[in-house]
Amino acid sequence: MDDDVLGCTYSDATNYDADATKDDGSCAYAPGEEPVMGCTNAAATNYNSAATRDDGSCSYAETVMGCMDPAANNHNAAAEDDDGSCDYGMAQADIMAAYSAGDMEFSEALYELEKSRKCREQGSNNPCEIVEMSIGDASTIDPHDAYDSASGDVIEQVYDTLYRYAGDGSGNAIIEPRLATGYTVSGDSLTYTFDLRDDVYFSNGDLMEASDVVYSWCRVLGYGSPDSHVGWILEQSFDCNDADGNHSDTGGLSLSVLSPTSFSVTLFAPSSAFISTIAYTVGAVINAELCEANRVDAGGDGDDYCHEWMDEAPFGAGTNAYVVQSWVREDRLVLVPNWMYWESGDYNVNRHTVSIVTEASTRLLAFTDGEVDFGSINIEHLSNFCDNLDDKPNVESKEGYICSYRETFTTTLSAFNLHPKALDAGEDNTNTGANSSLIINHDCDGDGTNDCSVMEVGAVRAAISYSFDYETHRRDTYDNSLAPQYGPIPAGFLYA
Repeated sequence: MDDDVLGCTYSDATNYDADATKDDGSCAYAPGEEPVMGCTNAAATNYNSAATRDDGSCSYAETVMGCMDPAANNHNAAAEDDDGSCDYGMAQADIMAAYSAGDMEFSEALYELEKSRKCREQGSNNPCEIVEMSIGDASTIDPHDAYDSASGDVIEQVYDTLYRYAGDGSGNAIIEPRLATGYTVSGDSLTYTFDLRDDVYFSNGDLMEASDVVYSWCRVLGYGSPDSHVGWILEQSFDCNDADGNHSDTGGLSLSVLSPTSFSVTLFAPSSAFISTIAYTVGAVINAELCEANRVDAGGDGDDYCHEWMDEAPFGAGTNAYVVQSWVREDRLVLVPNWMYWESGDYNVNRHTVSIVTEASTRLLAFTDGEVDFGSINIEHLSNFCDNLDDKPNVESKEGYICSYRETFTTTLSAFNLHPKALDAGEDNTNTGANSSLIINHDCDGDGTNDCSVMEVGAVRAAISYSFDYETHRRDTYDNSLAPQYGPIPAGFLYA
C-alpha cells in the first residue's frame, strides 16, 4: 500500500494540494473566508446552521421505539421504529370462556373486552362515533310499557328478544332467532318449548337464563303497561296464573322453566302469529334478579314492578349491544357499547349521541354542515341531498350524501277524537288554564236525550274516512312517499 500524501485537502484553501490524500491541518485561507466549523447534519441534536464544514461533533437522539399501529391498544404516536410490542388484547371468545369458567373477574373481563372489541378507526370525522338529531324523545326505556317508536329505537339497542324482525335483503320481513336457538310446538299447537343460548350475559355480567324470560313475560302481564297498554300483545296469548303477583310460581301452569336454557309456554288457543308477537319489544328479556331487588311493592296498585328503576334502562338490565350512559329527557341520550354483548365481532361505533331538536331548520343546518350524521330531515328538504326524487325507487345521491329507497311498514294515520271538548262560555282560548266541557251533541243510547258526541258513532267516522282525499295527501303532502293502506295491517306484512 502506498504511503499517504500529506497536505491541504480542502479546495477552498489558498494552499490546496490536489495531490494530497490526507489532510495535515496546514490549510490557509484568505482573510474573511475561513470555514465555520460545526455539525452540518440537520437531523442532529446539535446541528449548526451557520457551519460550513462538519467537524465530526454531530450527536443524535436515540430512536423512539414503540408500537406504530394506530389500531393497537398501546399505539405510540411518537414512535419512529416499531418494536413489535403492539397489544390488541385477548380474543373475545377467550375472555368470555375465562369469565364463564370463573377464571376472570367481571371488572377484568370488561376491561379486556373493551380493549379487544372497541372501534379503532382513525379520522378527523370521528368515525367511531354517531351523532344524531331527532324530533322526539323516548317516553320510557322500559320495554314492557313502551309503544312509541322513539322509545323503541332505544329499547332495541339495550334489550333483546327471543326472536326479532329482520329484512331478507329483498324488502321482505322475516323473523330471525336472537336469544332463542329454536322451538318446538306440541301436537295441539298450544305449547311452545323454547331452547335458549347459553352464552348470553346481562351488561353487569349476570348470566341470562330461562327464568329471566318467564319473569319478564309475567312482569308484562302483572304490571299491565298502564301508560302504553302495550301488554295486550302478550295478554292475548297466555297468562301467568300468578294471583298474588309476586312471580314466585314462575308462571304457574302457563309458563314452566324446564332448565336454565329451556322453558315452555302454553297458549289460550293456537296462533300462527305467536312468534311474531314475542319478537316485538314487549317480549324483551330483563334481569329478573335486579328487577326484584329494585321493585317497590306497596301492595295492590302500589306495586311498580321495578318500573321506576327500569324507566331509564339502568346498567345490568339488558343483554343487547348497547347500554344507556346518560339520558337527560327532552335533551340528549348517549349510548355506549355493552362489552359483554354475546354476538362475536368488534364494534364499529363506540358512542351514539342523540340530541332532541324539534326545530326542522336547526336539524337541516346541522346536517348540511356535517355536525350530525343523522338529522331527521323533512320531506321538503330531501332535494338538498338527493336527485331524481320523482322516481323514488331510482333516487340518486348528491355528492357527499347517500340516498336510498326502502319500503317500510310504518303507518301514517290521522286519529279521531271521540270525546272533543269546547271552551266554556266566557273562557279565553289564549288561557292555558281555561275551563272546557265535553261536546254532547248526539243521542247514543236512543232515549231521546243527547248523551254523547257524534264522533262516537262508527258510521260517522266511516263517512269522514270515506270523504278524506287520501290521494292528494299521499301525492302532495307526503310527496309520493306513502302507499295506500286498506286496513290496520300494511300489505305484505308478515303473517298478514
